[in-house]
Amino acid sequence: MSEIIFIIDSEEELPISVWSYLVKRMSSFKCAKCDTNKRVISHHITSVYDGGKCILSNGVALCSNGKCHPKSRHHSTEYYQNKKKQHIVESILKLDPTRIESDLIELPEKELWNIFLSFSEEKIVRMLAGNLGIKI
Repeated sequence: MSEIIFIIDSEEELPISVWSYLVKRMSSFKCAKCDTNKRVISHHITSVYDGGKCILSNGVALCSNGKCHPKSRHHSTEYYQNKKKQHIVESILKLDPTRIESDLIELPEKELWNIFLSFSEEKIVRMLAGNLGIKI
């Protein structure tokens, strides 16, 4: 597979699923603090609830082992979890339109991420580029 390269403005607001994937991809799916590749998540440097946006300059990949990723109240709110889950489902549907949204929304978030990451990186990058209006 050939590598696909495109440039994204670090200040351009992105859909959360695109932002999350790119933040982790930029760090080679490793935690910025301890360098582990286990349980790595994308973290907003400035929380969305504090006015932070889904822009690359406002993201860092951290492991969720309890030491590197700060525990914050907003991550447990139902609103935040549902919004995040909906963005993952929307991305999966773009990658595989034959899937049924109501079936996906019932799955746990971890299973949705596994489905999303099961697609080839090339397909994910093409979808992300399409979201940004970039033709490859």
